[in-house]
Amino acid sequence: MNPAIRCTPSFKTTDYGNSPEFDFLDYPKNDVDASKSKGMPISELESADQYKIRLANINLLSFSISFKGTIGRQQENLHKNRYPDVIPNDESRVILKHTQTSDYINASWYGEEAILTQGPMYNTKSDLWLMAFENNGIIICVTDQYDSGLKEKTTNYWDKVTEFIPSLSASCGFSVDDAFIEVPKDYAVEDITLGLTVIPIGIPETVISHSDQEIIRSAFEVTLGNEKKTLYRLYLKNWPDMGTCSSKLVVKLIDLFPEDLTPIIHCSAGIGRAGVVAIANHFIKAYNQNGTIPTEDEIDAEIIKLRKERPGIIQKYEQRQLITKAILKHISSK
Repeated sequence: MNPAIRCTPSFKTTDYGNSPEFDFLDYPKNDVDASKSKGMPISELESADQYKIRLANINLLSFSISFKGTIGRQQENLHKNRYPDVIPNDESRVILKHTQTSDYINASWYGEEAILTQGPMYNTKSDLWLMAFENNGIIICVTDQYDSGLKEKTTNYWDKVTEFIPSLSASCGFSVDDAFIEVPKDYAVEDITLGLTVIPIGIPETVISHSDQEIIRSAFEVTLGNEKKTLYRLYLKNWPDMGTCSSKLVVKLIDLFPEDLTPIIHCSAGIGRAGVVAIANHFIKAYNQNGTIPTEDEIDAEIIKLRKERPGIIQKYEQRQLITKAILKHISSK
């Protein structure tokens, strides 16, 4: 095997909050035919080793990207970033309009076809809904609230909240639990400063399920000042962080995107699982419009292009492989 290929570095990050480390991939001794599908539209999956090489080369080429993310690193905006090393490009960041303070949200435009963003935190969930309201968006969630280690990946911005108020019947000797009573509210988000209220409508609907994964659709009445809109959320449940997902569900999720709404796609950092959905959606749309089938190299180039707007897009070779799987699944269904 070519030693230069054997020592091609890729990023390995155990958590988004940590800086990437170099991982020198140790490929099998058998040569991988890198030219097998070069220049040819995809028709079948390459080997896992080839996708490892592809991601390593994407990481290597990403070193030359000129990136300016100064707004997200300003002192007044630092608390709005879930991960300090995932910052949107200043030139393609989403700018909030109806705000009296900072117009910053950790979100990036992908051309005009989608927005990629982080899983909101408690202090930014109003911003997510404001962004969806202002950009006529549909929220696409591809992360659970917690990972298997019970680490939060997104705050809950979709369920009705419950407030705790002091109990008038509490007296000395009562437990702490008895001192407060739960008061359920009708809203999921209420921001008096913004004049924003988000109220869930009806019961969430399971659209499709596959194994232990499913897609759930929810509706919300969102009020901003005197204006009201009905906004929607699609949730692909049980897609683990750094893990795999059924290509069938990825395609179905994309098929559910309304043509007149902007997909606002988030996982936890808005670069891994969200990147898979955004890139797959890009090529599936192109196929639907003019029958264009990309080459593997064109998919790689699109990932690098999106990394100019949001660094770190596609983190694992399995995610890179899943993009091709989803495109092929869509083509085979037509």
